[in-house]
Amino acid sequence: EIKMSEKSETRTWPNIFSFGLLMGAADAVPGVSGGTVALIIGIYQKFISSISTCLDFIKNLFPSESKSVFFSAFNFLFLLGCGMLCSYYIVTKILIGPEDSPGLLRQDTTGPYIFSFFFGLVLFSIKEPWNLVSTPNFKHYFLAAVGVLIVFIYTNFTLEESSGDSKAMLIVGGILALTAMLLPGVSGALVLLTLGQYHSIASSFHGGGLEPLIYLILGGIIGLFTFVPF
Repeated sequence: EIKMSEKSETRTWPNIFSFGLLMGAADAVPGVSGGTVALIIGIYQKFISSISTCLDFIKNLFPSESKSVFFSAFNFLFLLGCGMLCSYYIVTKILIGPEDSPGLLRQDTTGPYIFSFFFGLVLFSIKEPWNLVSTPNFKHYFLAAVGVLIVFIYTNFTLEESSGDSKAMLIVGGILALTAMLLPGVSGALVLLTLGQYHSIASSFHGGGLEPLIYLILGGIIGLFTFVPF
């Protein structure tokens, strides 16, 4: 049985924007996902239901009777997205930076310490999704073991940086990263890091290289319409 209750939140625009700042910062680093942060601060169900509402509105060809619900969900996601973009830009600027000014993660003196900190964040976040399972049984433990196995295989399947930058792999990276961002667990940045795309994408984001970002966003849109529950 899954506990669906969430922490109460005040839905004023400064609070929603600040929630977006936290989620964007999480998705910018190879560690916990923005979905995990949303779960911790108590807006995860609102976040997912708002996305589903907007997708349903588009899928049903903009029905007039659903406009008020759509705009309410859209306003929430817009404020959240603005916060996420702001913090994503700032955090990746500090950690990765452009090619001519590498960030902390790309420096031998600071990179290992920051990755150690991210590892601690991942360890702390493990309990949050599991806390939603009120009465664990064999099936839950079995699925947890399957998840561990999948992640183990996935994280040991490394790709060369050159192959990670191909158009097809950028689309695949966008699909997987967007899915990871939405779900409680690892961040989209960690997925991109495993695929060999994290540094190049972050550098393109700050250096003005639009082509890799376009293919990544295309993959994200595919993932959004494919994996978000309607």
